[in-house]
Amino acid sequence: MLADDGPLSPLAYLAATPLTTANGAIREFAAQHLSGGGRLRDRLERLGEAIAAAIRYQPGVTDVTDGAISVFERGEGVCQDQAHMFVACCRAMHVPARYVSGYFHTGDAGTVASHAWADAWLGSDEGWLSVDLTHRSLAGERHCRLAVGRDYLEAAPVRGVRRGGGHEQLRVSVIVADSAQQ
Repeated sequence: MLADDGPLSPLAYLAATPLTTANGAIREFAAQHLSGGGRLRDRLERLGEAIAAAIRYQPGVTDVTDGAISVFERGEGVCQDQAHMFVACCRAMHVPARYVSGYFHTGDAGTVASHAWADAWLGSDEGWLSVDLTHRSLAGERHCRLAVGRDYLEAAPVRGVRRGGGHEQLRVSVIVADSAQQ
């Protein structure tokens, strides 16, 4: 759980964006998994499982302009698509949610991959719950958070314009240390 960690009110994460807009089908899906009794945390974890089942992880079928509606209709996408769907569902049910970009340690010797997941607001007593839809888990020690925003466009890990031809390659190195060692 993360405490309220920024100057923005969690309520700022209730507004839909073009990538996190919910249509009737998404609102129905969200209501099916978030309505009812029980702890909000448990319902959010069930929603995460349902999204991972409904949107199969499949690289190369979407790009950064695909929103939750088209991804839900397609039934497949990547981590950013699953995160957008989670955010859309939460917001449709009046639960503040935000998109997170960062890196995930794969477990291989020093290997990290760019990744996306989502945070949902549980209230001031509990803070943010970080849900990794792709790995069907809560975000933890293997996740390195870079940015948060209302969607990918506000939290893109790399963004810019490139001119010219030729080959290009991006390399990433993430070093994690205990705060006492920093």
